[in-house]
Amino acid sequence: MRKLQIAMRNVRVLCLAGLLLFPMPFRGSEGELHARSQLRPIITGRSLAFSPDGHFIATTGEYGWVLLFRVADGSFVRHFWGHFGPTTFVAFSPSGTLLASGSLDENFHLHRVADGQLVATQVGHQMGINAILFTADETLMVSASTDRDIRLWRVGENPSLRILRGHRDRVEALVLTPDERELISAGFDGVIRFWSFPDGRALDALPAHEARILALALSPDGEWLASAGADRMIKVWNRQERTLAKVLEGHTGAVNALAFSPDGTLLASASADHTIRLWRLSDGALVRTSLAHAGEVFDVAFSPDGTLVASSGKDRAIRLWRRDDGSPLRTITSP
Repeated sequence: MRKLQIAMRNVRVLCLAGLLLFPMPFRGSEGELHARSQLRPIITGRSLAFSPDGHFIATTGEYGWVLLFRVADGSFVRHFWGHFGPTTFVAFSPSGTLLASGSLDENFHLHRVADGQLVATQVGHQMGINAILFTADETLMVSASTDRDIRLWRVGENPSLRILRGHRDRVEALVLTPDERELISAGFDGVIRFWSFPDGRALDALPAHEARILALALSPDGEWLASAGADRMIKVWNRQERTLAKVLEGHTGAVNALAFSPDGTLLASASADHTIRLWRLSDGALVRTSLAHAGEVFDVAFSPDGTLVASSGKDRAIRLWRRDDGSPLRTITSP
């Protein structure tokens, strides 16, 4: 009996070690999901997005939630819930009627912004979701995952239409050209990949960084592609020629996010060095550095009218800044 008890204890230890080495995706019951829905919404700020009309800003939260706030006064509007794992990415549809959220639970959700109703769950990835985008007519979506896959979907429908494979590590960022004929992806393998859209044919692979790429941004006219990551450098590429145009240096930590201003004249960057920086695209000059958060800055975005810059960070806050002079306008914290 004693030997059996020792053997069973050893089995439990081995099982625990296996879980630590090979963690399973988070799963929970509907009861657990309902219980979490009663908890206080807390901002994590891993991702943020302005609504197309500029009235709202969404960000990731604890307990698998997405939080929605009013830009005008920072007031809390509602939270969207349904994920079983932490949320990692948010994106509005071009019309602003839908809000997409990605999670470590391998799925992404579509919620109706007006009332928070869950419209659809897109299922197919084998690991967490890192990026989501919509086509302009909202018929198609693209998602990127830690499982190294890029998937093309009809909005609200399963299964995915197409899987694009080529990256050798997690895919972290996606952008779509204004004419929607080219999809661009990047990730931890340091490579930028170009795909014909929507057929998914591989076009080019550009070895862009020697370290992990964490962010991509495309200028509104589609001419300039910016990439950045763990090497602390921002590189600006001529998209059509696939050539390097300039390198922007100054951050002392990994660059986690990039965003072009709506007029295409400025590039914003967010970094683990606690700052956001504004760069002039024409000559690469540093326009302004703002000590944005008491910790790592996860994301940055321009308002649709280009007058505001928003940032989110490890301090669990969203901060709004005036673009013209960099003065702080408002801080949004958990309700």
